[in-house]
Amino acid sequence: MEQIIEFNDYHINQCEELEQKLFSVPWSVNQIKESLSNDFCTFLAYDIDNILAGYIGVYFILDEAQILNIGVSPNFQRKGIASKLLVKLEEIAKEKKINYIILEVRSSNEKAISLYSKFGYNIIDIRKNYYKKPEEDAFIFKKTL
Repeated sequence: MEQIIEFNDYHINQCEELEQKLFSVPWSVNQIKESLSNDFCTFLAYDIDNILAGYIGVYFILDEAQILNIGVSPNFQRKGIASKLLVKLEEIAKEKKINYIILEVRSSNEKAISLYSKFGYNIIDIRKNYYKKPEEDAFIFKKTL
């Protein structure tokens, strides 16, 4: 059964494993748990029969949402999971009366840039040398809801 739900305990270790596979500077289990303990933070899981196929982490603060991370398991990529997570995030953001969503993306991450652009996010600024391993600029994207 495929569903988008808030993280359960069994998602945390799966998320950390995906972070290791997907990112050069992955989040640790402790970082994930710390974020989940924050009242302003929500992690959504794209869960397929208790397997974490994808996830999105977001802070909701006042009228702003900030996407912290989004990832899709290599086994489930190119199936629209990231798009479905973004749609769900935007639904929740509208319910919470959020005015805009922001995030950072590696300047070389063409797949992510394409995805966010398709969803109406625009580059509003660049953070020089924001990312490490390798050092790289970040594009700051924003979408007004």
